[in-house]
Amino acid sequence: LNGLIAVPAGEGGAFPLVVVLHGNHPGCPLDSSDVDRWPCDREVEQPNYRGFDYLLQTLADNGYVALSMNINAENTLGFGEPIAGERLGQIFDQHMQALAKAASGGENLFGVDLNGRVDLSRIVLVGHSRGGEESVRLARELNDEKTESVNLPYGPISGLVLLASAVTAVNPDGGIPVPTAIILPVCDGDVISQDGQHFFEAARLAPQQTERIISVWLEQANHNFFNRNLGPDPFWLQDRPDCSSIL
Repeated sequence: LNGLIAVPAGEGGAFPLVVVLHGNHPGCPLDSSDVDRWPCDREVEQPNYRGFDYLLQTLADNGYVALSMNINAENTLGFGEPIAGERLGQIFDQHMQALAKAASGGENLFGVDLNGRVDLSRIVLVGHSRGGEESVRLARELNDEKTESVNLPYGPISGLVLLASAVTAVNPDGGIPVPTAIILPVCDGDVISQDGQHFFEAARLAPQQTERIISVWLEQANHNFFNRNLGPDPFWLQDRPDCSSIL
């Protein structure tokens, strides 16, 4: 288990859970081939998950348990890549299984009291960049009654928020099985073609789509600054007056 967790202060619960999935940003130092090979020493690994500490705090202040997981193992290169999403599914399951134990009064690996405080039947995924499309993959897998997810001590997924989502390994066709909000940063200097909108259009056109989907433009927002650990976007839209000042 490797990440950050925030829990509402005081008594009460069980609170719904928000899980934040960071994007595909170099997690390990680049080698001579400009590849960030994972695993690497924790002293040099970039903790991309920590860049959402402000979001976890805000969520906890508003009655959510919020968790940001280290998913560099999914997003960086290793010793041969598995099926896309395979490692992420394993990491997510390990964290949720551990949360289920802690929430039921069992072994607690999270460093904060969680007994009776987490409702693992109400989970929202917030995915940034590649984490956005991967949150769609997880929702599809965990909300499919034909899978083993019906026997898990958590889920299914209740909703999604996609922040500047990429579309590289997850096909938008077929819709999304849960209510979803898609946030498109107007000044995105990475996913410059606003690929996240494909999830909105595919859901809008899918005959089996029954859940609400909303897509929102966020003025003066770029790609990287959702995550406080990242620097400026790869491409700066300096010729755009509306992007001269970035949130």
